Amino acid sequence: MSVNGYDIIGDIHGHADALEALLVKMDYRFIGGCYRHPDRVVIFLGDFIDRGPKQRRVLNTVMPMVKCGGSKAVMGNHEFNALAFHTLDPTAKGQWLRARTDKNISQHIAFLNEYVHSDKKEELESVMDFFLSLPIWLELDGIRVVHACWEQNHINTLGTAYLTPQILVKATTKGTVEYNAIETLLKGVEHTLPDGKTFEDKDGNPRNAVRVKWWVGQDSKLSDLPCPLAF
Repeated sequence: MSVNGYDIIGDIHGHADALEALLVKMDYRFIGGCYRHPDRVVIFLGDFIDRGPKQRRVLNTVMPMVKCGGSKAVMGNHEFNALAFHTLDPTAKGQWLRARTDKNISQHIAFLNEYVHSDKKEELESVMDFFLSLPIWLELDGIRVVHACWEQNHINTLGTAYLTPQILVKATTKGTVEYNAIETLLKGVEHTLPDGKTFEDKDGNPRNAVRVKWWVGQDSKLSDLPCPLAF
């Protein structure tokens, strides 16, 4: 999608071949260490990692583009989750902000296979620094950008587009206003299913809530408002 001179690319999830092919198709060329276009700039919508087979190669494409000005980027929920997964909880000794459960490890395993088992600890730290540098939203000339849902009340609650270590802790603590804000901005609007009903997502995890098309303006049945699930 192209808007106001920006090319919008979302949810790459480790698929480096597809990303590079798309950039070439849109006439971006690898010049001076990164992909550039003479007239346009990519805005990445986050979710660079997890699932796909080439996590490092995606980030080795995206990070230089942001640094050299060939692109802008916002944080996705997978970058947020990674920051929490790799950050110790200052309020609970030996615990991580995102619990290292089998489910969370399974969701993050493609990234872990490329970075945690590498002997390049500095590279992982560099990636975490990049994730932390990503704004949660961008407001540019004629365009607003967020990974999932632009909700002004939650934006006002956070007060800053950038995560601080303090906000990261609060945003991973259920029941806080920061937690609710990040859940909506980076994951979208969810509605709990009635009567205790659940379903399995594509990874086989049970879910009792569905994401909906929050941008639909008129009243509608819940069944009319499904949004593709991307947890």
